Amino acid sequence: MKQVIWVIVVLLVIWGVYALATSKTDAPTTDGTVPAGEDSSATDTSGTPAEVSMVEVSDQKAGKSVLVASYTLSAPGYITVHAATAEKTAGAIIGNSELLQAGSAVNVEVPLTVATKDGQSVIVMLHLDNGDGKFDGTLDLPATAADVSGAQAVVMKTVAVKK
Repeated sequence: MKQVIWVIVVLLVIWGVYALATSKTDAPTTDGTVPAGEDSSATDTSGTPAEVSMVEVSDQKAGKSVLVASYTLSAPGYITVHAATAEKTAGAIIGNSELLQAGSAVNVEVPLTVATKDGQSVIVMLHLDNGDGKFDGTLDLPATAADVSGAQAVVMKTVAVKK
């Protein structure tokens, strides 16, 4: 029985990767990015708002922005960048996108209030808008999604900053 469950999980993961790789995306700017906040109609490949929040981001170069490879929001919200603490938990928010509509997009550049440095870690996290259309780190709560065990977990990725 466990083998059947693992086969189903593996097939679902493969299908998810395939769906992400073949999904339609918003047109990038001339430098290959979709400016945060300009993606007001992001949707998944079916044309309907996405149901599960997720974020994908790779290691970053030091600087004043973070490039998010892709995101999916289940409801309108924001991509935030937190400084990582010594314990590798989310610290102060050092950047956030404009309000993003529910759906998916790729290559979103998130501006930072302070430049990152080589050797630093940051945490990219999704927050859901509380309905007022203005980002507030205390009122716009982190987005959650079920992890592999089925428990709800904050949607976030820890990212290394390199030269």
